[in-house]
Amino acid sequence: MKSTFRTHLAIAGMATLLVAAGCNSSDGTAANPPVSDPPTTPSSPAGQPVTTFAIASFEHVETPVSYPQTPPVGGDHHPGWQNCGVYDEPVPNENAVHSLEHGAVWVTYDATLAASEVAQLAKLAAGQTHVLVSPFPEIPAPIVLSAWGVQQRFDRADDPGIAAFIQTYQLGVQAPEPGAPCSRGVGEPS
Repeated sequence: MKSTFRTHLAIAGMATLLVAAGCNSSDGTAANPPVSDPPTTPSSPAGQPVTTFAIASFEHVETPVSYPQTPPVGGDHHPGWQNCGVYDEPVPNENAVHSLEHGAVWVTYDATLAASEVAQLAKLAAGQTHVLVSPFPEIPAPIVLSAWGVQQRFDRADDPGIAAFIQTYQLGVQAPEPGAPCSRGVGEPS
């Protein structure tokens, strides 16, 4: 019994250290190290792997941000986060990136995607606290999933890799503030 208690205590202590290591620094720049070995998710049948990105800065800004990825996976962002849920119209990048900082997965899709596939993506968000679904202009694939520092492209909404990505990265340790709200922010999901 004592051995089990000590094991749990040791695991809790390691988890505390990991969380403390991931907390923001006072200037918002140093505490988000590059994601070197993210959890593995299955690649799509087309063989599109998960791509990781180092995020150097994540300040709150009131101005438009030019992001190096499409859709963005992190960086400076608006002080107001985008409410998670399903949207029929594109949402502002700066607000969605703030949601990513809170541990959200942003499911973006080409506006020409069939309504049946959009409905499948919306079902994946049902009952989830940190999933944001929206169309995205000039997207590089029919469907792109993004979380803080990671992204994966998909060709079809029925790809099992989509659910695996959400399960792996929603509220994941890669986010600077996993578990912070993804409601009571900006926008009204449909």
